[in-house]
Amino acid sequence: MGFKINSKELSKRLEQLAKVVSQKNVMPILADVMMDIRGDMVVLTTSDGELWLSLKCPIVSSDGDIKLCVNIKDLLSLMSNIDNDVTITVDDGESQITCNYGNGEFNMPYDNADEYPTSDNLQGEAKSVIVEGRKMYNAIRMTEFAIATDTATVTVSPVLGGMNFDFNANGMSVSATNRFKVAIYNDDTVRDGEGCVNIPRKTISIISSLLGGIDGEVKISFNNSCISVSNTDLKLSSRLVDGRFPDCKKVIPESPSLTVSVKKNDLLLALKRVMPMSNDISELVRMEFGEGHVTLTTENAIFGKRASETVECDCSQSFVIGFKGSDLTEIIRNVDDEDVTVELADAKRAGVFYASSAYTKDEYVSLLSPSNIQ
Repeated sequence: MGFKINSKELSKRLEQLAKVVSQKNVMPILADVMMDIRGDMVVLTTSDGELWLSLKCPIVSSDGDIKLCVNIKDLLSLMSNIDNDVTITVDDGESQITCNYGNGEFNMPYDNADEYPTSDNLQGEAKSVIVEGRKMYNAIRMTEFAIATDTATVTVSPVLGGMNFDFNANGMSVSATNRFKVAIYNDDTVRDGEGCVNIPRKTISIISSLLGGIDGEVKISFNNSCISVSNTDLKLSSRLVDGRFPDCKKVIPESPSLTVSVKKNDLLLALKRVMPMSNDISELVRMEFGEGHVTLTTENAIFGKRASETVECDCSQSFVIGFKGSDLTEIIRNVDDEDVTVELADAKRAGVFYASSAYTKDEYVSLLSPSNIQ
């Protein structure tokens, strides 16, 4: 038995599926892609034991339904260097496949697809939400930077190693934080769901890479332990992070002492120029606001390095605060607007950053804890 498939179509999907596969697998078969040929389509599936991704790919022709598992790294390496259709013949007796591409061929072993682990089904009562793929993608894109990535934080608080999606009567609220950075995205047009899920960082990354290239709606189904995201061409299933996610909105200061607007690119360029002179560990950037300007200052006293630059803004009073430069740069870069509004309560409370005009503070806001400037 066998089937014919376009190498470019297959390679494109294998590249996406390979992101799921771990370098070290608890089961050898998890290094494979499962290929389930059904009529004029093949469903390709990969997993790391916690996350499953299935993508559909059209085939040119087939002799019948076939199901087998092949090492994805080897198959991708070969298919990415072929430009035409490939005929794949399955030899049940030798547990081998032969891939013929016209002027050459290669042979590979395959594994029994019955041994491939299946995804966790959404047992019990599951809830569902229909969301435009682009809206979910934007929510992830604008908040993903705040997810905790260091082992120490994630070990103590596993939920901080993921992103929280809260579907309620007011819409969809998406939050991420590592305790120092906070990002909150709200969309009040998503109103057909109810429930809250904590999605792991790897799953978030895979979802983002999938949704960035598609249009249309996706269906999100979830219960207390699992989630699935699907449309007609893909299905992603993942286990959730257990635990209560912090209420990020509570850390937003209600009565700021200072509210200023500054040009995003001017601030980013100034940070890029002064950061090389900062302390390698603290990365402290001192922000001193004055009449019509803010001065950014960095210093590394041990090596005698110092830098400062003044940027215009609409400030009308004095205020001094410090932030970690790399985090501040990340916060500013993720504001989708030419002008960034900064709200400051005092030197010990988180700074609030949002777009001056592109969207409201209620739609997207980010916060950054201050650094000690003494």
